[in-house]
Amino acid sequence: MEQVRGIVIALVVVLTLSVCGLAVLLFPPSAPAVSGAAGGTRAIDSEWPTVSGSPTPTTSPTPSPTTTATSTPTPAASAGLPRFVRCRPTKAPPGTTHLKPSPSVTLTSTEIGGGVPPVSGSVRVVHVADLVVTDGRLASGAGYEAAMGIADGSVRVAPATVRVPVTLAVLDSPRAGQRVAFVELQIAPAEPVRWAQSNGLEIGTDGGDGGYVAPATAVVVDGQDGDALNRILVGYGGAFRPGAGSPGCAVRVDGRTADGIMFETGYGDGGYPTYMGYDAHGRVVSVVSFGFVLPWRFSGLPGPTPKGVEPG
Repeated sequence: MEQVRGIVIALVVVLTLSVCGLAVLLFPPSAPAVSGAAGGTRAIDSEWPTVSGSPTPTTSPTPSPTTTATSTPTPAASAGLPRFVRCRPTKAPPGTTHLKPSPSVTLTSTEIGGGVPPVSGSVRVVHVADLVVTDGRLASGAGYEAAMGIADGSVRVAPATVRVPVTLAVLDSPRAGQRVAFVELQIAPAEPVRWAQSNGLEIGTDGGDGGYVAPATAVVVDGQDGDALNRILVGYGGAFRPGAGSPGCAVRVDGRTADGIMFETGYGDGGYPTYMGYDAHGRVVSVVSFGFVLPWRFSGLPGPTPKGVEPG
């Protein structure tokens, strides 16, 4: 057991350093803690899983997401371990995101969280995955937790199973490098008219990565199974490595269902809030992770800026 623990710790350290090394060198302060709890090709090809059936669209009102207990996990030993696919960013197809690109961004240090030096650059919006959120329930956590399928609770974001496009708004800056400023899971294409912070979907990380996972299908990996743990860490670490022109990002696949997304968080370790966007009928249409990289106005998201969001 001591030997297995040593291997696990070493792998976690390597993954953490690879994700956060640049952030620590350039920007020593950690991210602020959360107060309170035209056409394009989708990133789907022969490497990506397909899902049979047609997910039910979000049509019933969802006035207020509530935290619910996670269903009993399926042991990984009997159901098979998940695999991980590196995100392959492509231009976001029309209608799949509420985020907007920005060709020119210049910020002073007072406009960014954590005392980060002034930055300039541009914001591009890329599609990275389509997730299946079974039963309309979503959970969040550090990247390690999402990779392992760990979820202490979940939030209902849709009344039934939905297929959810995942889009990143990435700051490209000569000084800051590539930083994930916003992550959107578009639950429905309707336009959000108001935003509210979700206490059940915040992300806290000391590894510089975070994620969302659909707990209804995500097999929970047995942390006491050294072989399974090593395979998960190696698979996740290999898929998560930043690719050409993209930050670290990986998709978790259980069987043939893509049900989890892991991504670099803002400027590294810290707490990151999640905001729920509601349409005029009170339905949840968007789930957005805020990375403290840019003021909210640079997201291009419709509706008023939510209360308590970073200055700017």
